[in-house]
Amino acid sequence: MNFDYSFFKVSDGQSLAYKVWKDVTNPKGVVILIHGMAEHIERYDDFATFLNSNGFIVYGTDQRGHGKTSGKKGIFTNSKSWKRVVEDQKEFYDFVTKDCPNLDISYFIHSMGSFIGRTLLGTYNLPVKKLIISGTGYQNGLTSHLGTFLAGAICKIRGVANDAVFLDGMVNNPFAASVKNPTTSFDWLSRDPDQVAKYVNDPNCGFICTNKFYYDFFNIITVACKKSTMKKMNKDTQILIYSGDEDPVGGKNISGVKKVYNLYKQLGLNVTMGTNPGGRHESVNETNKDDVYSIFKDFLLAEV
Repeated sequence: MNFDYSFFKVSDGQSLAYKVWKDVTNPKGVVILIHGMAEHIERYDDFATFLNSNGFIVYGTDQRGHGKTSGKKGIFTNSKSWKRVVEDQKEFYDFVTKDCPNLDISYFIHSMGSFIGRTLLGTYNLPVKKLIISGTGYQNGLTSHLGTFLAGAICKIRGVANDAVFLDGMVNNPFAASVKNPTTSFDWLSRDPDQVAKYVNDPNCGFICTNKFYYDFFNIITVACKKSTMKKMNKDTQILIYSGDEDPVGGKNISGVKKVYNLYKQLGLNVTMGTNPGGRHESVNETNKDDVYSIFKDFLLAEV
């Protein structure tokens, strides 16, 4: 089923394209999606439709520099502050709560969106019922600060709005190299060649982001991975961290995913972890996506 985009204006005047899937008779709750890097919210149409069939209204924006949201493709902000990206999602959360005032809010946050969502929920302590974290990872402070410093230097030398060819290669080439005998440079996303082909052939996917994008994103990763951010998350939120066990974003042997899980556990958060054996980065687009969908449905529907 196809849904038209609407536009939501945030406090700095930017209009974010968003979609809402509302084909629900007796809604049980709301799920807000936050998508990943160099993609867009319409890629989640099948998953959102599945959630509709199980009683959940679904919302999601195309983030700045992505999809149908206006502005240069691949740039987050023209301002100095990366915080604008997180504020976008906070204002969208407020919009959704007003649109659905009597329903619990849950989140599905993926990849780049997982770091934005983790920063969002750790900054504002939102009363979210359930949280699914997909395709995430961990960077220690030194590594993320070095990335921020490098991106900042490149912004000054090569310009904020220029394509980040060097940074893109630095980040994404190791992901591509994680798959033996690949057919494309994006095989690391999924074992399903049809899903990879859809991504490769989508003009709104797989583009090189800008130098300023990486500067903003490295800042967000730094904050998301701080203990001080993690411990501010709402202790009542039930969290499922889910990863393909061959997802290169999660680190070697998904050590970064395990690090996030262990830190959340140590900080007293209500967290569980699941893995998809043989799965790569996009669990909702994997060869066994029906099984993944079922796991996420059961988690969202489960009562304490």
